[in-house]
Amino acid sequence: MKTALWLAVSVFILGFGLILLGSLFRIQHWTGGSVLLVTGTVLQSSALVILVVQFRRNYRSRQQP
Repeated sequence: MKTALWLAVSVFILGFGLILLGSLFRIQHWTGGSVLLVTGTVLQSSALVILVVQFRRNYRSRQQP
């Protein structure tokens, strides 16, 4: 559980950084801004999926007697 949680948090923070960097690139009209924004969004979405799956597994394991 802890490994998956750390993985999800790390991926989420990395995605957040890429979104910020992509926004800067778009504001400055530098090339590659769109790629950074899309990559950051995909990383954050995958981190969200990992978190939901892990919390659901943890919840189900506590419900069983």
